[in-house]
Amino acid sequence: MEHKAFRIGSLAFLALMILGIAKEKNLPEDAQNPLYLVLLYILGAVVVGILVVTWLLPTLGDKVSEAMIGSGEEAEETPNSRAVALMVAGDYDGAIAEYARLSMAHPEDRQPVMEMARLHHDKLNDPDSAIQTLSTALESRTWKPDDEAFLTIRLAEWLMQDRQDFAGARARLEHIQQKFAGEAPSFQATTKLREVDEAEFRARQK
Repeated sequence: MEHKAFRIGSLAFLALMILGIAKEKNLPEDAQNPLYLVLLYILGAVVVGILVVTWLLPTLGDKVSEAMIGSGEEAEETPNSRAVALMVAGDYDGAIAEYARLSMAHPEDRQPVMEMARLHHDKLNDPDSAIQTLSTALESRTWKPDDEAFLTIRLAEWLMQDRQDFAGARARLEHIQQKFAGEAPSFQATTKLREVDEAEFRARQK
């Protein structure tokens, strides 16, 4: 209540100063008091500054906070929210277990499989487990062409980079190349095969 009365009083005082400035400006130049005008301008600036600090900025801050809280309440929880939370917290083993559960519940979805493999490879520095995760997934399920190509190409990359298994990488990619001949996955595999050939060539030069 006190803050409201203070704001009303400040606004009223500011209005009076604006009226005083307007009245003074309407006088003939020889009748105007420059010092009085300067004083009104200074007082007006002070009052405006006080209103901004005590009213406008706090009000804006409250509105922003309400908007952020409101948006957080309205956000829908996705199936992998728990896995993402565990991953952000640094519990990579827990995140992998959660993605494994999601993968069993949604065997057609490649994301949980890829996230499990990526966590093993990038966060736990365990490329063998990453490679095994993708190999098992590819051999135990039937995937859509794009998903099979995606997982196979990533597997070939890790076989090439982490094991220097150029033959294994090439065999995986050639399988995709032949299985989906003339389709987009085949073209992707062909591009990756060139990378494998180049990597093997560089390795032999060392």
